[in-house]
Amino acid sequence: MEHADQYSWIIPFVPLPIPILIGMGLLLFPTATKNLRLMIFSLDLSIQQINGSSIYQYVWSWTIKNDFSFEFGYFIDSL
Repeated sequence: MEHADQYSWIIPFVPLPIPILIGMGLLLFPTATKNLRLMIFSLDLSIQQINGSSIYQYVWSWTIKNDFSFEFGYFIDSL
């Protein structure tokens, strides 16, 4: 048990390098990091659409005044 207690301080610092690397990538290579994030997002979304045929629809109301409402959003289906 002494051996496990000796290195228990490392556990909070294990997830720390990933956000640091992401932040450094955003500062040093902003365009490449943005393109990589978009590629990962679109790949994940494609896999979700292939595995399940669920439909995503997100709509936000931007301006609401009396009877006027300006809404925007996106719709994702398996097509």
